[in-house]
Amino acid sequence: KINNKIMAKRYKNPWKTLSSKYVYKNPWTKVREDRVINPLGQKTIYGVIEKEPAVFIIALNKNNELYLVGQYRYTLNEFTWEIPAGACDDQSPLVAAKRELWEETGLKAKKWTKLAKYKAANGIANITYHVFLATELSQSGTNKQKEDGIGDGMFVPLKKVMKLIDQGKITDGPSVTALLYYFLRKKLIKF
Repeated sequence: KINNKIMAKRYKNPWKTLSSKYVYKNPWTKVREDRVINPLGQKTIYGVIEKEPAVFIIALNKNNELYLVGQYRYTLNEFTWEIPAGACDDQSPLVAAKRELWEETGLKAKKWTKLAKYKAANGIANITYHVFLATELSQSGTNKQKEDGIGDGMFVPLKKVMKLIDQGKITDGPSVTALLYYFLRKKLIKF
């Protein structure tokens, strides 16, 4: 049986931090450079990306269709399809999820279910993602999607989502991971 708390007690942290300093900061991201002694006893540096927690929302309508947002991602220099998501902005994950769903899609949900909490990039960052299922949707008709850079949005039949991932049409890693949690919870993927 895998139990992270027991493992943390059994295995002491083999890293020793000698000093830390921020080498880059903006309103969304900080990069910290730590001088450390690694598990081999060598002095080295370790870069850590710090970001606040974020939420990812699986928004399903009564026809069992998933809402995807499309936006041009500056970092990739390409248009991508993703599930609605965003930073918590010092709010609780559920409050942030409700805000992000409305901001990116104009949708509001009557029913919210927490599906998962996971770490995004353990080797380089401290990022925690919270995944929610939003159902019983209604369209408010107002939102700020242009401000967030969202260029398009659409409902896609849930049964086609795995095919879109396999075809490389949904490539956002956190979106794919959130969808995997949903499919596992609903037993839509069998082992």
